[in-house]
Amino acid sequence: MKNTLLIFLVLTVIFYACRKEPVEVETDISQKTPTEMLTAHAWKLSAFSVTPAIDWDGNGYMVTDIWTNMNQCKRDDIMRFFNDGSYERNEGDSMCHEFDLQIFQVGTWSFKGNNDSLVLVPGDCNCIKPYTLKVELLDMHYFVFSYTIKTGETDYTYTESYSE
Repeated sequence: MKNTLLIFLVLTVIFYACRKEPVEVETDISQKTPTEMLTAHAWKLSAFSVTPAIDWDGNGYMVTDIWTNMNQCKRDDIMRFFNDGSYERNEGDSMCHEFDLQIFQVGTWSFKGNNDSLVLVPGDCNCIKPYTLKVELLDMHYFVFSYTIKTGETDYTYTESYSE
């Protein structure tokens, strides 16, 4: 009987000694504001498409997947948003030309509406109008937006996807 009680006590001690403490989980992203998610890190271009199809590089072929038709040096471009309301567009690791500026556009940004639109106001010249981008997806890992450009009688909807 003593042996049975001793074995039970030893097993109980081993069981409780091996229990793991609960692991703390990263703050729920539903508690993050759109501004916190947008400014959390740099966003690297990961996809670029257009609807309807266009002749992107002037070779006569109509495409919707611009990403696969882009120069490799443009595929690693980065957008960075800062808490002070400024942003920059950056060439990333590879530049298309040796004299390209690393940071090729700066300006200010703000959310519009119910945080479903993002307005970019380039600050490097008065020749570029503000962009209004429709936010399709924004979380801690992905940022996807779209915008429409009218050419002639056709509205072209461009969608750019970025990841961390």
